[in-house]
Amino acid sequence: MFEFLFTGPIESYGRTTIFWLVLFGTPFVLLLGLVLVKLFFIFSVRPGFVGMILRAGKIQRNDLDPGWYFIIPILQSGERVYIGLQRIPLEEEARTKDQAIVTVRGTGQYRVLREKAAVAEFEVQDPDNVIKDRLLSALRSAIGKRTAAECFENKEEISADIIGEVKAGLERLGFEIVQVPIIEVAPHKDVVKAINDVQAAQRATDVERARAEAIQVRTAAEARAQAHAAEIRGEGQAKALAAQAAGYLDMIRAVTGDLTAKVDVRTASTLIMFFESMGMKRSFAQSGKASAVVLPDDQAVISEIAQLVPALVSHEAIDSQQDDTEEAVDHLTQAEMEELLRERLSEPLKEVGSEYLDALKTGAVDAAKSAMERMPQRLRWLAQKIADRI
Repeated sequence: MFEFLFTGPIESYGRTTIFWLVLFGTPFVLLLGLVLVKLFFIFSVRPGFVGMILRAGKIQRNDLDPGWYFIIPILQSGERVYIGLQRIPLEEEARTKDQAIVTVRGTGQYRVLREKAAVAEFEVQDPDNVIKDRLLSALRSAIGKRTAAECFENKEEISADIIGEVKAGLERLGFEIVQVPIIEVAPHKDVVKAINDVQAAQRATDVERARAEAIQVRTAAEARAQAHAAEIRGEGQAKALAAQAAGYLDMIRAVTGDLTAKVDVRTASTLIMFFESMGMKRSFAQSGKASAVVLPDDQAVISEIAQLVPALVSHEAIDSQQDDTEEAVDHLTQAEMEELLRERLSEPLKEVGSEYLDALKTGAVDAAKSAMERMPQRLRWLAQKIADRI
């Protein structure tokens, strides 16, 4: 049978198969062998770690540097311990020397001692919690030695006290405390809330005080502005009354023919009241309402006025006719012209006059035009004169 397999065409096929098996199988076998050797016979230590070799559960070597080491499977095993820097977050509420409660936040930084890696690895269960408990205990002790103000100002001293208290005990366990930076020492949350409430109330008080001061300043400014306006208005009225009194005196001199005639204060006041009453009569007549003339209750003055009534009535008629024509008012000031417009307007239309003057001063052209259209036709020329002056 073997002769049949290795003779003829089968012999050629067999040799080819063996050739390819040898060609590709040998590297595969070698690679597989290397993989198996690496998995079972080689122990590797990476940088940042220290290696240990155990035989039958006992430590044979505990100071292996990074690299590859040969071990015998089943009889030997390898362990790696990380010796780089590790961190534990710390946050604790502690009572100070003056019985205040503060919240402390920081970080515990530690690493495994190379020469005591076996102790840290095999004799300490849950090292993070062990280290954290010792750090927090030392932190509470350091805070209790100081007042709250000292804790806020001396974070570095608190950190040094914590390290000094836990250093020796942790070194026996195979750990080195590198640093314990204290990030924050803050008052208790209830104290912080109370402070925030006080500050919020203070801010609200400051806002109200500022608002009250602003209102006071604005009120004072408005009062000064109103006083100034009243002063200007009074000056205008005084000038208008002076001009009116001078006109009455000229009229009396013209009627009596005495160019040196004078009028005392009492008579001048009575004349002004008389002409005001005549103006009211004219306003009532123009509005279509009933009218009445109110004369001063002074018999002597009434007798004087009675002698002038015919002339006064004639003058009133002439004044009524002059209302229909444009007068020469260029010699009047702006305030006098405005006062003249208010005097010429009847009582129901005085608000229209004020509306017109306010619109001119604020530049409201449409409002001014609308107010002018509501004025009597005979006074529009005076309103236009005032507008031309602004």
